[in-house]
Amino acid sequence: MATATTSAIRAPNWRTVVLFWTISLTIFYSLFQMGLRNSPSTSSSSDSFVTYVEQSTRLYDKMERDLQENGPVFLKQGETSQSLSLSDLFTLKDGKISPVLKVANPPVRANVLHLSTEYSVPVSKAVENVFSPYFENTIWFQDSKMYHFSMFHASNHIFSVPATEDEVEGEAAAVKAVANKLCPLEIILDRVLLTSTGVLLGCWKVNSGDDPITIRSKLRSVLPRAPEKQLYDAAILHTSLARLLGPPISPTEASFTYLAGSGDHLQLLHKLVTRLNNQIRGFKAIVSELWYVEEFDLLALALGGRMKSQSVSPVSSEFEWRKNQIQSQNQSLVMGSGAGNFLKVLLRNFDVLAGPVVSLVYPLYASVQAIETQSHADDKQWLTYWVLYSLLTLIELTFAKLIEWLPIWSYMKLILTCWLVIPYFSGAAYVYEHFVRPVFVNPRSINIWYVPKKMDIFRKPDDVLTAAEKYIAENGPDAFEKILSRADKSRRYKHEHGSYETMYGEGYQY
Repeated sequence: MATATTSAIRAPNWRTVVLFWTISLTIFYSLFQMGLRNSPSTSSSSDSFVTYVEQSTRLYDKMERDLQENGPVFLKQGETSQSLSLSDLFTLKDGKISPVLKVANPPVRANVLHLSTEYSVPVSKAVENVFSPYFENTIWFQDSKMYHFSMFHASNHIFSVPATEDEVEGEAAAVKAVANKLCPLEIILDRVLLTSTGVLLGCWKVNSGDDPITIRSKLRSVLPRAPEKQLYDAAILHTSLARLLGPPISPTEASFTYLAGSGDHLQLLHKLVTRLNNQIRGFKAIVSELWYVEEFDLLALALGGRMKSQSVSPVSSEFEWRKNQIQSQNQSLVMGSGAGNFLKVLLRNFDVLAGPVVSLVYPLYASVQAIETQSHADDKQWLTYWVLYSLLTLIELTFAKLIEWLPIWSYMKLILTCWLVIPYFSGAAYVYEHFVRPVFVNPRSINIWYVPKKMDIFRKPDDVLTAAEKYIAENGPDAFEKILSRADKSRRYKHEHGSYETMYGEGYQY
């Protein structure tokens, strides 16, 4: 009799379980299809983005090997970027570097993405802090106000395409039509590298928005007279940070020996680039302006020459909140090291660090523990949790654009997950008992009143089922049957005499 009663309490209603999971999977599939349907990217654009990521990674890897394979050619005053030698670009007089400005005839017409000073200045300062002590008079730092990404040339100094004033205005108008659909872009600094020609480059990737391959393709479609052969690879998104013009100069013999060992310039260069990467790699920025530039001097943008620029894509106010968020993240990259700064980084990214632990690591551990126990109570808790976690993830994917407007969403999710997971709250089981089970189950159960002992937040108080199982294990099924009999008599007595009593007291040990 006791065994049958216990089975009645513990045995799951399999039809209800099947129905519950069927409905859950149906909701899962429906939300997934909704997410695919409402996604702003088509399958072809998604494939294009994957192709861009692969191409840019291969390109940057190849560029990174250039210095090691070819050595520092710039130390021999060899050819540098765009088929120009260092002597064509710079002169050193009285210990001061001056750019050589040569007239571009016809003017170079370039389309460049401009990086605003709120992002370029922190990067520029980091570059100067790392390289200045070793290249005091042999380095040219790019003006932080002119950090830019060359995208497409309507005419360049190698393949020139003359144009009248009306044709220039027509090109600018055509580029503006394209630019209004492209900006702003969210980008991230993938790495800093030094080429064999002495150009220190920041190589970036697009996180959100059209990739460089797509942008260049659209610019080509509206600039049909542009040279077929462009100066840069279609997948590259780079900005010049500095140009090394000669060998390094150590401020002290001791520091040079420490960094370069036996005086190997190549080894020193690698270590300086590594140091800079450790500081600013992962730096994020929003690019909100595309410039149409007429350069009347060669490399006017890089060397501070004569030029005329038109900003054909205004700043988008809808991304102001995102800019503030990115600037906050970037501060942790350029603040330097130290225990205090490390703690600040941890606090700023607490949700990112704690989220996986709370939502995945602990639930996985607890689920394995639940499998190994005989109680169905913890099974109910963790099965319900994984269903809710899947639904929450699908909602995030489906409404990602809306959630981006909630800066505190990650913390809201973390708090909700803690409530669902922590045994003291057992929120997932609460959701099941109060919202799911009443819909599918008509409960016909015996109520056993008891007062559980108070537990700390990291331990789960025993529920009725667990208490019953423990009592049977300790005292046997006959004793449990007697308790049920007493409960029935107590219920009848209460009904007849209007009195109330509890079966278990505070002192009972479950």
